[in-house]
Amino acid sequence: MLKVYRYFPMLLLAVGVCVATPACADQLYGYGGGRSARDIERRAYDYGYREGLEEGQNDARRGRDFSYQRHDEFRDADRGFRRSDGDINLYRRSFRSGFQTGYSESYNRYARSSYPSNRGGFRSPAAENGYRDGIEAGRSDAHDRARFDPIRARRYREGDHDYDSRYGAREDYKREYRGAFEQGYREGYGAARR
Repeated sequence: MLKVYRYFPMLLLAVGVCVATPACADQLYGYGGGRSARDIERRAYDYGYREGLEEGQNDARRGRDFSYQRHDEFRDADRGFRRSDGDINLYRRSFRSGFQTGYSESYNRYARSSYPSNRGGFRSPAAENGYRDGIEAGRSDAHDRARFDPIRARRYREGDHDYDSRYGAREDYKREYRGAFEQGYREGYGAARR
């Protein structure tokens, strides 16, 4: 009987740790309600991606400049958020990432200058340079077994590789470069995975 009492405090401590650990993890990572952080981030990304697709298409068809930051959906980044999801800032980060990707894909799909011309070449040096760099980055990521993510590439983020003032405004160059980079990246990544 005495042995049971000796181990009782350690047993209580072990039970307490087992009960407290999930609760602390929810508070630490900002997620509650029994859902995993990955599930919530995936849902936020998907909401953002769908919104970005729609807004990118609308902007390109209306001839507006490339700018996902102009949209309330991107700035608010709370569509689909539930209180039980936990920290809204973590949700917003994933939403905005999805919005930016969806917007870029959609805008570039409908924009007039991001695609090859009928002669097989590109309409501008920005698109030609972006496409070439995108293919190279896509192939490299696929060979390294990295996830598909053209935005991660340094040249995509900078957007002005091989820029020359003769090509016009730097911001226009960046928009065309990034659109063609994404197209090239998609093709390079896909070809290397086959």
